[in-house]
Amino acid sequence: MKRLLLALCVLFALVGPARARGEPADPVPVNVNTATEADLIRLPFIGPAKAAAILARRQKVGSFKRLEDMLHVRGIGKKTLARLRPYITVELPKPPDRAPDAQ
Repeated sequence: MKRLLLALCVLFALVGPARARGEPADPVPVNVNTATEADLIRLPFIGPAKAAAILARRQKVGSFKRLEDMLHVRGIGKKTLARLRPYITVELPKPPDRAPDAQ
């Protein structure tokens, strides 16, 4: 009985910190090319300052072409990007449909 209780305590000790960091149980990737500031802040490891930096970079340079382009955002290095990978995606915005030319 004591071993079972100890095993449960160890399990909760290992799972608890992941929940405390705000990591979702089943991540749904966020497209960084269309995300709002609020969407970005909901991501683990991203606070208001990094969210603003991502939006500023996207506005200045345009859409991110690949995840590695996030390394150009101030405050995001290789380790942060590695942690973010399960939670983000880069999909280019689709161009608007053109209306057929009137003839």
